[in-house]
Amino acid sequence: MDIKDILGRAGQGRVGQRLIGSIAITGLGLLAIAEATGYPLGSLRRIGPGAVPMGLGVLLTCLGLAFFWDVPKYEDRVPGFLWRPLIAISAAMASFAFLVEYSGMFAAIFGLIGISEFAEREYSWKKVLITSAGLCLFIAGLKTLLSDSLILDLY
Repeated sequence: MDIKDILGRAGQGRVGQRLIGSIAITGLGLLAIAEATGYPLGSLRRIGPGAVPMGLGVLLTCLGLAFFWDVPKYEDRVPGFLWRPLIAISAAMASFAFLVEYSGMFAAIFGLIGISEFAEREYSWKKVLITSAGLCLFIAGLKTLLSDSLILDLY
């Protein structure tokens, strides 16, 4: 498959979606690079205001070109809309917003991860418990290490 075939199928199925996405990401990266040229980059010891936008622009451009390179591998079949992940993730975020207010951060984390696991077809309680407990331990440890921080006073 050559470039004419790929461009001729733009907007058709998965190949077209990947092509449009890769062009958009590459264009956004090039736009960030163009905007960053107006700011000083600074040095390694003292980074200027243009260093982060320039770095992100280069990364986005490389990512978009990598996606473009990968476009021919996709078939034209477009799967149906996936309702299960949409409903599960939306319900998980809503439960987190409710539980963090009324039950605390740790209960909200267990609810968020437990409900979002329903987005997959194979539900794994072991994965939910390990991930939730690990995240709770990380937050508790971070709060212990940085107890004077303003950010962690919210928890």
